[in-house]
Amino acid sequence: MTNTIDDRAIAQARSQLEAICELVAAYKIVHEKGDDDAAILQEIYGNPLAVSVRSDWQTPGSRFELSEYQLLLCWGGPAVRIIGKPDGGADQVTARFEYQDWFTPWEELRISTAEREALIDYARFFSFVS
Repeated sequence: MTNTIDDRAIAQARSQLEAICELVAAYKIVHEKGDDDAAILQEIYGNPLAVSVRSDWQTPGSRFELSEYQLLLCWGGPAVRIIGKPDGGADQVTARFEYQDWFTPWEELRISTAEREALIDYARFFSFVS
C-alpha cells in the first residue's frame, strides 16, 4: 500500500513541477518577444494555494527577518510545496520541491538542475517581504 501512496504523491508532484516549468518557459517567451505578459503573470500568481513566510527566533521589537518561504501548490492527499531560503534581500536563492500524502512526512522530489532553476525563477515572481 505504501508504494501506491508514494506513486500517487510522486505523480502529483511531477504534474505540478511540469506545470511550473511550462509557466516559467511561457513567461520567458512572452517577455523576450516584448508581448503583453499580463495573462501569464495572472496565471502564475493564481497558481499557488498559499504563499507563506517565517522567520527565526528574534528579540521582541526587532525587525522581521525572513528565513524561509513556502509556496503551497496543492494540499490534502497528496500535497505539494516549494520551500526555500532567501538571500539577504527578497530574492530567493534556494528551492526544494516536496510532496507528501496523508499521514506521511514531507519528502523532497529529486529534480534536474533545469527544473530547480525553473522553481527558483517561479519563486522570484512572489514578494515575500512586507
